[in-house]
Amino acid sequence: MSRPQPAGPAATAAAAGGGIGLGGALLVLFVGLKLAGIIDWSWWWVLSPVWIPLTACLLILLIGFGLWVAITGIEDRRPAGAARRQQHGPAHRWGRRG
Repeated sequence: MSRPQPAGPAATAAAAGGGIGLGGALLVLFVGLKLAGIIDWSWWWVLSPVWIPLTACLLILLIGFGLWVAITGIEDRRPAGAARRQQHGPAHRWGRRG
């Protein structure tokens, strides 16, 4: 006989692998230790489980955006003369005007 499964939001979160996670557990631990006076860290380091992952995500997004601009923005950054020469194609390169 199988046991009945619990229903509700708690069961859904547990089945989906939800929970506090490592960062959340560290945050709770660090804040508790700071408020109890066990550690004498700056609040920046106590809250580091929040801002370090956010900073890493922003850095990855900025690098990705920079790469996207570098790859797709090359055509837009050419000087006007270079764009005109490209329109004439290879015939212009051999001395024939099109």
